[in-house]
Parts: sequence; structure tokens; C-alpha cells
Amino acid sequence: MLELDASRSRTLLGPYLETLIDGKNEWSIERVTQEPLTARFAPSHDKVPNFGLTHAAVWARFTIHNRTERALTRYLICEMPVLQTLDAFFPLGDGRYQQKTVDFRRPFRDREIDKRQAVFSFHLAPGERQEIYLRFVSQDPLLLWASVWDPRTFEEYDRGFLLIVGVGLGILFGLLLFNLTLLIALRNIDYLYYLIFLLSFVLYQLCLSGLTHQYIWPNRPWLAQYGPVLFGGLTICFGMEFFRRFLNIRNYLPQWDGVFKLIIVLAPILTAMGLIDYSIAVWALMLLTILLFPFLLFVTLASWRRDNPLAPPFLLAWTFYLGGGVVFGLLVSGSLLPGAISMNGVWIGFFLGCVVLSLAKAERLLRRRHSYAKEAATLKKLQEEQKESERRFRLLADNSSDVIWMATLPELRLTYISPSSRRLFGFSPEEMIGHELGDFIGPASAANTREVLKSELAKPADQRSTSLQFAISIISKQGAVLEVEIATSWIPGERGEPVALQGSIRDVTERNHAANHLAKSEERYRLLAENLTDVIWSMDLNFRYTYISPSVQAMLGFSVREMLALPLDRQMTSLSYQRFIQALTEELEANAARYLEPHGHRAVEIELYRRDGLTLWAETRLTFLRGPDGRPRGVMGLTRDITERKEAEERDRKNARDLAILSETAMAFAGLSHEGEIYEVIGEQLQRIVTPAITLVNEFEEGSESVVCRTVHGIGWRMESVVEFLGMSPIGMNFPRPSEETRRDLLSGRLFSLPAEKYLAFFSQLNKAMIPVVSRTFDLERIYVVGLNWQGKLYGSMVVVPRLGTEINLNLVETFAHQASITLQRIRAERRSLALEAQLFQAQKMEAIGRLAGGVAHDFNNLLTGIAGNVSLAEMIIPREHQAAENLVEIGRAVERAAALTKQLLAFSRKQIIEPKVVDLNQVVENLRKMLGRLIGEDIELQLKLDPSIGLVLVDPTQIEQIIINLAVNARDAMPDGGRLTIATGEFAPTAKDREKRPQLVAAGYVMLSVADNGCGIEPELLGKIFEPFFTTKAKGKGTGLGLATVYGIVAQHNGDIEVESTPHQGSVFRILLPRLAAGPEVEATGGGDEVLPTGRETILLVEDEDMVRETTEKQLSRLGYRVLSAANGDDALRILLTVKNEVDLMLTDVIMPGMNGRELADRAQEYQPTLRVLFTSGYTDDHIVSQGVLEPNLHFLAKPYSVFGLAQKVRQVLDQGSLSIR
Repeated sequence: MLELDASRSRTLLGPYLETLIDGKNEWSIERVTQEPLTARFAPSHDKVPNFGLTHAAVWARFTIHNRTERALTRYLICEMPVLQTLDAFFPLGDGRYQQKTVDFRRPFRDREIDKRQAVFSFHLAPGERQEIYLRFVSQDPLLLWASVWDPRTFEEYDRGFLLIVGVGLGILFGLLLFNLTLLIALRNIDYLYYLIFLLSFVLYQLCLSGLTHQYIWPNRPWLAQYGPVLFGGLTICFGMEFFRRFLNIRNYLPQWDGVFKLIIVLAPILTAMGLIDYSIAVWALMLLTILLFPFLLFVTLASWRRDNPLAPPFLLAWTFYLGGGVVFGLLVSGSLLPGAISMNGVWIGFFLGCVVLSLAKAERLLRRRHSYAKEAATLKKLQEEQKESERRFRLLADNSSDVIWMATLPELRLTYISPSSRRLFGFSPEEMIGHELGDFIGPASAANTREVLKSELAKPADQRSTSLQFAISIISKQGAVLEVEIATSWIPGERGEPVALQGSIRDVTERNHAANHLAKSEERYRLLAENLTDVIWSMDLNFRYTYISPSVQAMLGFSVREMLALPLDRQMTSLSYQRFIQALTEELEANAARYLEPHGHRAVEIELYRRDGLTLWAETRLTFLRGPDGRPRGVMGLTRDITERKEAEERDRKNARDLAILSETAMAFAGLSHEGEIYEVIGEQLQRIVTPAITLVNEFEEGSESVVCRTVHGIGWRMESVVEFLGMSPIGMNFPRPSEETRRDLLSGRLFSLPAEKYLAFFSQLNKAMIPVVSRTFDLERIYVVGLNWQGKLYGSMVVVPRLGTEINLNLVETFAHQASITLQRIRAERRSLALEAQLFQAQKMEAIGRLAGGVAHDFNNLLTGIAGNVSLAEMIIPREHQAAENLVEIGRAVERAAALTKQLLAFSRKQIIEPKVVDLNQVVENLRKMLGRLIGEDIELQLKLDPSIGLVLVDPTQIEQIIINLAVNARDAMPDGGRLTIATGEFAPTAKDREKRPQLVAAGYVMLSVADNGCGIEPELLGKIFEPFFTTKAKGKGTGLGLATVYGIVAQHNGDIEVESTPHQGSVFRILLPRLAAGPEVEATGGGDEVLPTGRETILLVEDEDMVRETTEKQLSRLGYRVLSAANGDDALRILLTVKNEVDLMLTDVIMPGMNGRELADRAQEYQPTLRVLFTSGYTDDHIVSQGVLEPNLHFLAKPYSVFGLAQKVRQVLDQGSLSIR
């Protein structure tokens, strides 16, 4: 119910409405206000109930209460632009209702209140309640956007709304005029698309608000109905085309241009679908509009990243559009109340976005005009610069000693010649311009010139030289013959073809004469130098070459001219240059003391650069060129190539070094005995061999899908710095195993190159910043790998990333890899041998202890059985209040402790009989929860972390409970001040490496039981002794030393394994592995029965060689109601069976007896009486009825010593199971 008071000026009705769907629009107000329809109204808790696209009528009702003491007038308003009708039914007080209707296809003036919204006025008397009904009929998405307003507040809101709409329409009208002006002025179709986009959106919004079919086409109901779909589709179509052109998608994002075109085609198709099915068209256009928002945002950001200057303003405009949509969504959800600003959110967002786009287009137009003006100014400046360049050219040409000329093609008619023509030709420029060049250079030279130009012009344009240079002879006006050098270049026409020539003519007569003279003087020296393979050279005392023999080209690849122009420090390495200058300086300084020896010389070895960038070693012998006074005037030398000799020397040194390294590595490997050390030593030795380089040594774990990095060397930092830079330690990191092809290469033992991406992934896993840092120094495109293998077994690999510009000794690395593989194989073989030796020694020790324990247990348990039996008999006779009753209880407890000690002796020696069952280890632990809590005390927290997905195990649950209790007691004693005991279960799948280290792990999978504490821990030197019998660190009288030995024996008897990890002062963890069953058999019950003492009337044959045990057991069975026949050995028992003839129901026999043992007796007895039940009993069974400590199937066994209750229960159990053969 809506409670009204004077302070509430407007209220959304959504939360107060109850709604009912009229699928066929056929119910009247009378029907919906009567049963059963009135009971079907459902409350709506949404602020704006949404019914989507529906053709049904929707009824809504609400109750309103005037809580004030005065009459109130209120407006009932619906903001939704419904295209059909809205009926409001107001109660008249006598069961009738007043109907008020708004038909959205009729003018506003025909309504009760002339507004674009559906507005109904109603009155409420003081304290009056009214139940008002509404009926909505629409073809648009139906939102019950109804509210109750104070009339004055609504009038203020409506005036603000219309003001914003008017201002917005004015802005849009201005934008339309502005863009229309631009369209007419620029004739750019972009503005046409923009105009249609603006006009379509305005009409779309006016259709939604109902203004179009009231003021534009009031007599066109068809347009009123389909206008939103029509103009919405046009808005999307022309808007996308304008956006595509505005952002220049074709140039900036050509891959997305097709998507824009698809949307432009899809929008008209969806619009046309509105003529067929209005609902589908509306849904499709709404979905397309929703998808366009993120799509255009993505495209705009991508265009911005490609430096599109129009992307920022478009992004700003699109933000305004999106903001309007968000405001509309908040209104629809009811999160925002209707207001003049909020109701026009879409309008305002669209106005602002269009203003931004228009301003951006205007700014682009102004920028383009500014660009045109700037280009005009630049052109004017270029013209002025061209005039200045021509002026300078004239000045240069007029004052040049060379003759500058221009001529037409092909006749070579001069169009310009510089004044220097008077000096060379004897003619003035006026005399030569207009004549052909051949008239002044002679017929022969003219013909030669024309031939050169003709052959060059015949070539294709892309092969034609841009300039020509050739020499000819001319005859001056005075008749002198001159040698000249002509340099020309082409002057192209409009099509790029040469239309004229320009060039220069230089007099080289004197230069040629001097060159001829020099050539003749040097000819005899050149003949000598050109026939030597060594290089002869000379230089002045400033160390500048004055001569180099032509053989330098054969040696270094440089021509003589290049060598003369090349500075001395660029002809050799810096070290060689220093050595060469030092030798010359020393010789000059020492010359004063020995210049009387003019023929002395000095040899220097230097490293010279070749033209191809490589270097060679040369030996240079130096001597001085002396003047007449004997003083040095220059230096002469002879350089000989000694590269082969140096390489041979280097090979000898490298081979010696390699042999020394391999010897050192062999010594380093010889002292290794632990596999954990070998990978570090391999990494260190490999780094010595290939330095400078990055080296990795990896280990291949068999059965695992990854390769483990063991060492990394050569990055150049301490490991702490490497970890800080990379963000993690590379040591121990996993990366994928190699392919089969790579694995074959690794098994070959040869060094091979692996694609860089195989190991780039390794660096990128550490830190993306690693690759660029490393690649600046190391050659990541040249990575070498060699396998560590022996006889087809792959242990790992070595990876070498060489430094840029360096080489590695492949043969040495391969030899080292073979050496490392042998060492790995040796260490693993030694480890396996030591493990097997330790296992054999432990087995022999436990076997010896077991034999001793078994013998002691047999006799001791017989004694305990007699004592326990007599105590039980005495307790049956003596009342509890008797003085001796308490003594009997103490004797019973002593017997129990002695029996427990015997069981421990048998357990750690693996001689105890176990009766395995299929159990859930989690259930075993849960069953002990309460007992463990009492056992460890309140100051120790017990945590159980049980994995529900573990498999089942075949174990003796009693023995497993014994393991947990023993470990819990040890943990308790390790935490005297309190702590935490954690018992957890899980699964464990051993890898090949696990099996190699622990050969006893033979099962495919294991269930793991771990017991952890945070107590005092175990010292490292004691870890190897904790499972030995009678070893204890507890004070005298606090422990027997059999607890952990018992645990070890039980685990071994179940074909399991146990390991322990412990850190002093931090705690210990014991992990027990038990074979997991592959199949899924049912879990057997592990709970005990009730405590009632069973009795019976059957006949029992008791066979026992110990008199006291036999007599005591006979008495106990008799007291239980059984008929007992006794025998001291097997022969007596068989005679009794033959005598009584099938009267015996059960034979209770000892296993270990003189002569015939219990198993042999049972086999022969069942030959006489096949249905005879047999129950074996013993304090130690040997191997007569067990197999590896496990009771054989179908056999029943009662361990000594036993109580009268245990005897009664077991006898009753065997008798009740029926006949069962043991054979």
C-alpha cells in the first residue's frame, strides 16, 4: 500500500503494483475485480516492472492511502510512449469504477490533461483508501513506468522537460543548417550522411515521445506505429556510414571496414522486417544497438592507437552518447527518479555528442584551409629560393675556371656557356651560344661525344647513368691541342625523358703530362712489387704511407688507392696499432745509439683488417730509409701473411687447453658420490669450456612430462642478483619435454642447433624483460644442445647460448658431454647398489630378529594364555567385592601389557599375522578421532585433512590403527608444551626417479597417510636409527624403543613404504604409502560387535600340546556351555574323530605342535569329516597357515594370548559361519 503524506511529491509505483497478464485482451474491470482473477494478481517488487515485447494486455493495481487530514489531488502518470491504449479505473464507492482512457494515436488535446504523457487526475479525501486498476496495451517493449505526482511538482518538471527538448531541437536545427551549408559549399557527401543521421535520430526520438503522430502526421496511425523502427534503422544505417567516413576506417583500420559495411546493409534489412513482424524487428534493432556501443568504442580506441587525429573527438562524442544510454538504463531499472534532466538523458547525450562531432568537422575544415594557406606560403618561398639559387649559379659559373655549359639534345646546340670559354677555347660566350658543341671541339671529338651520348640514351631509363664523365682532345682558336675532361648530366623534361644536357669542361693537359712522367719513373718499381706476394710499403716519419705495392689487394682486398686513403689506426686492430707505433717509436729513440748500423731491422706481429671485415695475422719487418747524412728520412717495410702459422699455433694451444680441461673435469667427477652435486659440477665445468656463453644443465625425469633446469651459468651476476632481476629462481624450473625428433638427436650424443623459440619460452617464463637484456649480448638465434645419455638412457641435456660474435669448440663440448654422461651413470649405479645393500642388510637383520622374536613369542604367549585363562576363570568364580578381585584385575592388566609387548616384537619383525580387509583410510582415521583427542590431551590441537578422492586399500585396520596411535604418542611426547598434530591423507603416483631412489615402490599408485607435528623435531644424525628396535631418545622408563620399529614392520608387511622429514625445533612429518587398489571392491566393515559373552551347546575338539593352556581352555569352553573333547597332539585328535563319528562341530587346534602341526592335522581331519569347522590358535604361526604374514583365505585364527571373551566370540563366529573347507 502506498501511504501518502504532504511531504511526498512523487513516488514510483513499481514496488506497490500487483500485475496480471490478459493474454487475449478480453477481460473487463468487473472480471478482474472478482474471483478467481483477483486472486491471481502477483506482487511486483521491481521499481520498473518489465514485460518485454508482448501483445497481451497487462493489468496492474495498487492501493493508495491519504494519511493526511486534508483532501489531496494527485496525478497518476505513465511515462512510457505506448502506441495503443492505457486505461485507468478509479473506484466510485459502490463497487463500480470510473474508466479514464488515453489513446496514444489521438491528439493530446483529446485527453483529460493535455500532456504528452498519460496523465490522470484523482482526489483523495482525508484518510481515504482507494484501490486503482490500470490496463496497459502496447506493441513496444512494455515497461510499467508509472508514478504518482503532486500536480505542482509535475508542472515544474514538465516545463523543465519541454525547455530542454526545445533547446535541444534548436541546437539540432542549428547543426542541420550548419552541416547543410558545409554540404553545399564543399560538395562532400560525408555531410549528407551526417544530415540524414541527425534528422533520423530526431524523428526517432520524437516518435518514441509521441510528438510526431501528434504534430507531424496526426492522421497516420501506421507511421505512428512503425515510425520508431523505421527511423531507428535509418539512424543506424546512415550513422554507421558517417562514422566510417569520419574515422577514415578504410585507411586506418581496413580490416574492420567490411564489418561497417555489413552493419550498414543489415540495418535496412532489419527495418524492413518490421513490416512483417514488428516484435522481431524491434528486438533485432535493440540487440544491434547494444552491440554497436562496445564495437564503436573498440574501433575508436584502435584508430587512436594508429594516430588518427579524429579519434579523440569521436571518443568524446561517443562517451556522451553512451552516457545518455546509461541514464536511460538507470531510469528503466528504477535506480534514478524521473526528472527534467534524467528523462532527457538520451537527448542531452545526443545533443552534446553531435556538437562535438560538428565542432571536430569544423576544426578539420579550418585546419585544411590553414594547410592550403601554409602550402601557398611555402610555394612562394620556394620560388624565391629558386631565383636566389639561379643568381648564385650564374655567379659561380661566371667565375669558375672550368667551362660550364648547357646544350639541347640530340644536336648538342649550346644554350649557355660560361665566360671561362675565352681562356679554354678562345671564343666568347656570344660567339659560341647557338652553335653546336662539335663546331668547337673538332670532328673526331664531336663524333666520340655523340657516340657516348647515343649509347647511353639507348639504355632503359632504370639502367641509364645519371651523369657521364669522359676525356677528349680539342683544338683552341689559336690552334693548340688541349686534353680536356667533360662531365655531363641529363636535364629531364615533363615526362622524365632527357631533353638537354648540362656539364663542365676542365683542362687536364698539364695534369696528364705530370702523370705520364710519374708513371714512367715508377714503372721499374711497380714491376718488382707486382710480382711479390708480400706487401712492400713506405711511409714518412709522420706515419703516412707514401707507397704500397699492388699485392696488398690480394692480401687484404683493398686497392692501393683505398689503402693510401685509409688511416693507419683503421687498418689494424687497436692492440696491433699500439704495438706497431710503439715499435717505430722505440726504434726512432734508439737510432742515435746505433745509426752506424744502417741495415738493422725489427719484426712486429700485427692483426690487420680485411675488406670483408675479417682479420689476418701478418709479420711486418721494419727498416729506416736514410738520407745522405745517415739520418732516418722515412720507414720502409715488408708485410707477410702468417695467418696459417698463427692458426696452427692457436690450434696447438687450444688442444693442450682442452686436454687440460678434460683432465681437470675427470678429476672433479672422480670425487663425486652424490647425484645432487653432479649437475652443479657439470654446469661449472661446461662454463669453463664455452665461456663467454650462457649455459643450462637440465635433468630429464623419467615418467614426468617436464624437464627440470638444474643449473644456470654465464648471465653475469651472483644468483641472488639473478633471482632479484628475474622475479624467481631459474633453478628447479620446469619446461616441456622435447619432441621425439629432438629426443633422438639428444640420444645421438652429438651437439646440434635447436630453434631459438624452444628456449626463449624458458626466459619469458621468468621475466619478459629478460629476453631484450640477454639478446643484446648473447646470440639467441644460435642455441646449441647436447644430450647426457648412456647406452640409450637419457639423463638430461646441456644448453649453450654463445655470446654474439664468438665460436665454441663443438668437439670439446661433445667429449665433455660423454664424460659427464659416464659420471652420471656411475653415480646412479652406485646409488642403486648402496640402496640394495642397505635393503638386504635390513632384511637380514629383521629376519634374524624375527626368528628370535618368533621363538620367544611362541613360548611366552603360551604362558600368557594359561595365566589369562586362569584369571578369567577366577573372575567368573570370585565376586567383585572379594578382596582378591582387585588383584586378579591387576594380573589381567599385566598379561595385556605382556601380550602387547609380544605383538610389537612380532610386528617390527614382520611375523605378526594380519587379516587384511578392503577399507577406506579416511574412515579408519575418523574412527580414531575421539580416542586420539583423549590420547594427546587438550593442549595439543588435532587437525584432520582428509582427501575424499583417495582410493581404497587392502590392509588390516587394527594394524593401521596401531600405526596412527604409535605416531600420535610420539608426536605428543615431542610437544610437551602443546602444539598441533596434523593427520592427512592423499594420493601419490611415484615417478621413475622415485622408483629409482626407492626400489620398494612397485605399485602403480599409493594412498598416502601423513602424520605431522610442530614439536622438537629429530636431529639429523638420529634419523637413520629411529626405526631400529629398542632405539629411543626418551628417558628411562618412558619408552620401549619399539613404537617406530613396530610402525616400520607393519608398513613393510603391507608392502608399503615410510619416509620421514624432520627439522630440529620445527617438527616432523611421517609419510606412509600403502598400495592403492586398482579395482573398486566394497569396503568391509571394521567395527566391533556387542559386548555380550556368547555361549553354545556344540561339541568342540580341543588340540593343544601345552598342558596348562589345554586345561585352562577346556575349563573356559565348558563354562561357556560347550561339550569339550581334549587331545595333546594330532594323533590323539584323529583317534577321537574316528571314535565319535561326525559328532564334533569345531576343532580348536594349536598350529605349532611336536610331530603333526595344526595345518596337517586340519587337512587330515577334514578327510574324515569334510564338514568339520577348524579354528587355529597360536602365539607364533611360522608359515603353516600364513603367506608372507597374511592369513591364507578361508582360514580362521585366534592369536594367543586370548581372553575368555575373545575365545567365546571367535568360537561363536566360526560355528555360525557354517561348513567351510580349508583345502
